[in-house]
Amino acid sequence: MAKPILYNVEVENFKTYAGKVMIGPFKPFMAVIGPNGSGKSNFVDAISFALGEKASKLRVKDLSDLIHGAHIGKPVSESASVTLYFKYVDTSEDASSLTPSFSIFRRVVTRTSQEYFINNGSVKPVKYLAELNALGLNIKAENFLIYQGKVETVALMDPKQRTGLFEEISGSKAFKRQYNDLKAEMLGAVESSHLAFLKQRTFRGEYQEAKQERGEVRKYELLLEELREKRVELQLFKLFCNQNGLTKLEEELSLKQTEVEGMQSDKKESEKKLKHAVKSFGTASRELAKLETEVQDKETQIKKVKLPFIKAKEEAAHLSKKLETAQSSLKQALDVQKKHLDTLKFLKEELANVRAEEQSFMESVAEESISQGRSIELEESQAKDYNELKRQAAHLSGSLRQQIESLTREHKSNLDRKENETRKCSSIKDRIAKKSLEKEECMKRCEKLSERISSNEKELQEMLAKQKTFKSSSLSCQENIASIQAELSQITAELSDAHMEKHDVNARKKKQVVVGRLKELFPGVYDRLKYLCEPVNRRYSIALTRVMGKHMNAIVVDKERTARLCIQYLKEQMLDAELFLPLDYIEVKPLQEYLRQIGGHHTHLLFDVVTYNPPEVRKAILFATRSVLVCDTPDDAMQMAFYNSQKMLTAIALDGTFYQKSGLISGGSADLARKAKQWDEKQVAQMQAKKTDLSEKLKSLLKQSRCQSELNIVDCEVKGYTSRIKLMKEDLEKSLSRIRLIDEELDKLNEAFQGCQPLLNEIEQTIEGQSDKLKTLEKKVHKLEDRVFSEFCNKIGVPNIRAYEEAGLKVYEEREKKRMEFDNRKNCIKNQLEYEKTVDTESNIKRWNDEIQNRESALTDAKKLVEDNQNAVTTLTDELKILNDAVKEKRSEVDLKEKETDKAKKDVKAIGDTIHGMQKQMLAMETSIGNLHRARRAILIHCHVEGIVLPIVEGDIRSLVPGRSDESESGSSTSASVSADSQATTSHIVIDYDSLSSNIRKLKGASLKEHETSLKENIAKLSAKIMSMGSMNLKVAEKLEETSDKLKETNSEIEDARKQARKAINAFEKIKKQRCDAFNECFDFVSNEIDVIYKQLTQSTSAMALLTAENVEEPYLGGIAYCCIAPGKPCKPMQSLSGGEKTIASIALVIALHRHGKAPCLILDEIDAALDNSNIANVARFFDTNKNQFHTIAISLQPAFYCHADALVGVTVNFREDRKGKKDPESVVFLYDLEVHDQKKN
Repeated sequence: MAKPILYNVEVENFKTYAGKVMIGPFKPFMAVIGPNGSGKSNFVDAISFALGEKASKLRVKDLSDLIHGAHIGKPVSESASVTLYFKYVDTSEDASSLTPSFSIFRRVVTRTSQEYFINNGSVKPVKYLAELNALGLNIKAENFLIYQGKVETVALMDPKQRTGLFEEISGSKAFKRQYNDLKAEMLGAVESSHLAFLKQRTFRGEYQEAKQERGEVRKYELLLEELREKRVELQLFKLFCNQNGLTKLEEELSLKQTEVEGMQSDKKESEKKLKHAVKSFGTASRELAKLETEVQDKETQIKKVKLPFIKAKEEAAHLSKKLETAQSSLKQALDVQKKHLDTLKFLKEELANVRAEEQSFMESVAEESISQGRSIELEESQAKDYNELKRQAAHLSGSLRQQIESLTREHKSNLDRKENETRKCSSIKDRIAKKSLEKEECMKRCEKLSERISSNEKELQEMLAKQKTFKSSSLSCQENIASIQAELSQITAELSDAHMEKHDVNARKKKQVVVGRLKELFPGVYDRLKYLCEPVNRRYSIALTRVMGKHMNAIVVDKERTARLCIQYLKEQMLDAELFLPLDYIEVKPLQEYLRQIGGHHTHLLFDVVTYNPPEVRKAILFATRSVLVCDTPDDAMQMAFYNSQKMLTAIALDGTFYQKSGLISGGSADLARKAKQWDEKQVAQMQAKKTDLSEKLKSLLKQSRCQSELNIVDCEVKGYTSRIKLMKEDLEKSLSRIRLIDEELDKLNEAFQGCQPLLNEIEQTIEGQSDKLKTLEKKVHKLEDRVFSEFCNKIGVPNIRAYEEAGLKVYEEREKKRMEFDNRKNCIKNQLEYEKTVDTESNIKRWNDEIQNRESALTDAKKLVEDNQNAVTTLTDELKILNDAVKEKRSEVDLKEKETDKAKKDVKAIGDTIHGMQKQMLAMETSIGNLHRARRAILIHCHVEGIVLPIVEGDIRSLVPGRSDESESGSSTSASVSADSQATTSHIVIDYDSLSSNIRKLKGASLKEHETSLKENIAKLSAKIMSMGSMNLKVAEKLEETSDKLKETNSEIEDARKQARKAINAFEKIKKQRCDAFNECFDFVSNEIDVIYKQLTQSTSAMALLTAENVEEPYLGGIAYCCIAPGKPCKPMQSLSGGEKTIASIALVIALHRHGKAPCLILDEIDAALDNSNIANVARFFDTNKNQFHTIAISLQPAFYCHADALVGVTVNFREDRKGKKDPESVVFLYDLEVHDQKKN
């Protein structure tokens, strides 16, 4: 048997392959290697192109881009082509004796077209692909090809996609269209057979029913005739009662009109009295308003006067405080002056005392000298000797004497300097003490000023906060007043629009009080029906009021027993009768749901446009509204009423025009709109409560807004505090400036004082040095004197001359010392006197005296202004009190006038109420008359609609039917015109009541109602009996014959349908078997092979690969699940496997599919990208082991993979320069046979 293998591939101008390149012959296991971008994947694309692949899978947008150089706009040729050479190898035993044959497949692409060749002969694409498919190369199945980066997608296919892959490979897809057609044909045939059977069964049932109906029709006709007679009698009876009621009401209405005319004159007289009372009340009110205006003006004047009064008072208080401060400062200045004068006096007295003491000392010295009678006088001889010796000593010690005199002068000068410096230091010290005292006083003043500033600023902050509060309060009050006034105006306008009559509201309030009592006594009472529900939009109010009618004011209770207890209580309390709706007693017809689907956007069920609370009252709402349709216009309502030709619907328009099932067309009455306003009672009550609340708020805000005077007072106080703080801050700044000046002077004085001490020390050292020198020189002089006076001293008997001179010298020194003390004391006192005389205390006292005089003058003026303003305020207050007394008197007068006016209004109102009550009664009579006319018209129209023939003497009922004459115009008119129109259109119809018996015509009161009820019950019984019989088919005989003929035809149709169904089922089962066999053969083969292949690829017996069909009977209709158990791991979904595990699973599946299809080659593009070296070696070893079963061409960059190959196809890049010097890449192919290499190596 000959087996095809891929032998050679010829590429010409394809992608990166320039010119004609022959690649081959191929070994069983070929590896394509080369650097990235060299064209390895283009080699795979070339094979795919030759096998019929589309451009999208070849990584180009258009097939013309496959031509070498086309992607850069420089195609080297007009076409590109790829040729595949398939060699047929015979696998039988005698295959060696046969010459191998080849099949050549070539595909050529140009810029505008492509061609297909087989064995150099041109063929069509369909035949080309069919021949490749015969070789096992189905490009759609891809069972022999894995593109670069697509290896994992094979394992991750959707089960349905995997099923499609199996259908392509197995060939079962060829049966798919025929399978679907035959299946549809089979289902159609079976359905036709079933329909024919159902048709037969239906006709058989109709035949039996027609036989039963034929006997019931006769009984039905007799009952219809009896029902017609009873209906005619009932309508005649209603018309007769209607005529009697009209006559009676018209007579009563005429009497009421006469009575009302008489009361109108009484009302006019009362209105005249009321007019006079109102006029008097108005005059008094105006006078009161004038007085109140005067009071307000006077209050305004008081506020205006109070403002400068408070300002003057505050200014006076401020000036008083300033005066006290000035007086305190003056007192301090006087104390300083007194102290200064006392100091001067003391110093003068002290100086005088010192001089007196000095004079006394001098006198005592003189007296002592006189008393002694000598001055240590020497005798004449001694004196001569002494003088002579003294001259000799002086001559000998002249230079020394001169030195002593010089030193003495210097010593004395230094002593004077020391004394001066000492006085200067003492003066500086005194000045420092005085400046320190002055600084302390300034600092104390600054502290007091700071405290006062702090306290004033604190008070100012409080005043500012108060001012801000007043301002914000005033501003918010103004804003709130404006908003409340606007809201109050809106609510007033809304209340005036509501214009509900006061007496009606009061009556309803009384009724609601009754309901409140019932709620307190009996737990099962809910409320009146109108308070338990409301329309979703006010436009439905009139319609809802018309339909609910008397039930609007009905009281809803839970049980019948509760209603009976309530009725008993009303009777005991002698209260008005009430209507009750017990929820467990009333019978409610189910809501007709289909009505919601008709009529469009302008028609709704009345029940749907009503909201209610609590949910328990739903039954009562449904009872009152029923299945009534509400429409926007009367025309829409009439159209909906006659929507069903067999059965009239109940419909109502928004203006109250009511189309009932009985045929009555009822327009709105005069008070219908007024009654509809009951739905607004809750809102009106809320608005009235809100109006009261807003009025109270407005009054409160108006009172708050009158705090402007207080705000002005606060403003004045703020200004006063601000000015005081400013003045005190200025004074504080001056004091601080004075302290700074004092500090500067103190610094200078301290610096001067510190400079005095070193100078004193220096002078003292100089004086001590001079004293030492003087002593030394004196000793020398003394030695000379001792030598000179030695004989003289011996002569006079003294040890030395100094002893002789000691007495006189001692006295002299004592006198000099005493005189020096007196001089020092006098100098010290004189210095102090000079300093004290420089201190100026008079100017400070004068300044404070002037300041006190100015402040006393200003304070006097301020007190005078305060007194003047206070007198003005007192005067205005007295005038205001007089005006307030006048206002009280006038208000009493106005109250009296108001009471008189109210009494007159009550009289007019009482008469008006009486007239209004009578007018209401007249209106009720007119309404009743209108209702009777409308009821008469409704009865006549009902008779016409229902086909009831009345004994009419004159007139035609057909003129009353809507749509005739001008009735369509009257349907949209007001209630009054409808009533008049009803009377006009029915008055011309005269009916003969002779057919009613005389006994019936004599009935009155309750007997009339009982007779009407009896007639209705008889009609209801007949109608129920007829309804129970259902609608009768009067053509039942024809129906019976027609049904028999149809039954015969159906029998033959059933037989034909059964034959056709059996034929379709057989054909479908045949094609189904063929498709199942083809698919299962492939699936079973692959299922068996894939597990073996997976174990070989993983080199593990514990590994497992499973394919499972979701639909076992017809697997091609469901998906195919694929799962793998990797070695040493649990079973996981395919998505949870690692990249390498997914790659192994994909390779196993592709190889299994390849073995079934027996394709000539297996092409793999870099499938080892996600594999480690171990798995690469396993995969390569597998291909090497199985190379006798299939040929493999694999692109790989892993040495562990391509080292197992039989031959290598090396692909590299060669850059060719064009005419412009640009380099174009070209793929260059090398073929290397590894088997020859292995033989040489061995």
